[in-house]
Amino acid sequence: MIEKFKRVFTSNFIVVMARSWNSTEPADRLDFVNKTLLKFINVVVDALIVFYRIEDQIRNERDLKRELLFNLVTNLILDSELYFLIFNLTSLSEEDNIIVLKRIMSNRAFLENHLPMKELNIASQF
Repeated sequence: MIEKFKRVFTSNFIVVMARSWNSTEPADRLDFVNKTLLKFINVVVDALIVFYRIEDQIRNERDLKRELLFNLVTNLILDSELYFLIFNLTSLSEEDNIIVLKRIMSNRAFLENHLPMKELNIASQF
């Protein structure tokens, strides 16, 4: 079920993304992907809870057991093509911030003035 969802989701979303590449912002596409994935993950988690009859052991949405199950399902879903898609969408939506961060990191004088390496005991090769 998870593999089928990943194949269908990835293939459909790549087509949608290609069609709307210039008409929507990367952040909007990332938001849509996140919401859709969270809904699917929650459906799978809820189905597992019911299937294994552990509803009485999981008291609410913030229960540690539910969060662990949520993390397990998330790790099963977010790999291969889907991970690549989300990584690229995140990179696109944060592209301006990444460019600014690269400029700051490459400007040694700026870093020395705003983040004194000697006071932080950071070796000069870093």
